[in-house]
Amino acid sequence: KKVIFGNMFTPFLMIFILFFLMLGFRTNLVNIFLDFMPLEKWTSNALNVYEMTDFVYRNWYIILTLLLGTTILIFSTINNFTGKLRNILDKVPPYNIYKKFAESSFLITFASLLKANYPIMESLRSMNKNATKYLSYYLEKMMDNISVGISEGEALNVGLLNKELAGILEDTSKLAKDRKSVV
Repeated sequence: KKVIFGNMFTPFLMIFILFFLMLGFRTNLVNIFLDFMPLEKWTSNALNVYEMTDFVYRNWYIILTLLLGTTILIFSTINNFTGKLRNILDKVPPYNIYKKFAESSFLITFASLLKANYPIMESLRSMNKNATKYLSYYLEKMMDNISVGISEGEALNVGLLNKELAGILEDTSKLAKDRKSVV
């Protein structure tokens, strides 16, 4: 989990560094360049850089607030936020990266519990005790499905697993005589 958050933190850090470099360029270097050559004589590329850095310079407080707000929002919701909006967010980074992490963690833990001869429902309950709110949302849907009599393979298909893997588990569970071979 720390690796995932560490890998997600790096792009945010790079964006902040870029922001401060642009701000520094506008406040320091642009004035030096303007002393040598008026703005009207700058090349189109230089003008583009000037306009971009000038935009950052004039709106730094809005941009910084948006950057900090977005970063805080993402890091505070990534493992706690569920529901219909989350299903949409799970299609874009960094939420889709976290979903893959949750899927992998689920599969590894679930397979280990089944190999240790835990029944499927008990495995799901056991995992749910220590799960994040995000993973717990899916585990509870799986347990609800099993409780109402849906086959075990179909019960696992609640949106956490990718479609191909969910289909394989459904097909395997129909053929499996012993539950350990499902995962």
